[in-house]
Amino acid sequence: MRFARDIWDYLRRNFLSHCVWDRYAAILAACCDAWAALMAKSEVITSIGTRDWAQVKT
Repeated sequence: MRFARDIWDYLRRNFLSHCVWDRYAAILAACCDAWAALMAKSEVITSIGTRDWAQVKT
């Protein structure tokens, strides 16, 4: 769950903050664009997913 929250925080901080949209379609398009930009940066996802707290210790 924390991983998903950190992904959402990254999207907000880097793509969606300080924006105002006038209709739902614009919000949806901005979120899709942000997600596509994140998917193009696999190193960011890897970085978030390999943090110490995200590791399963056995």
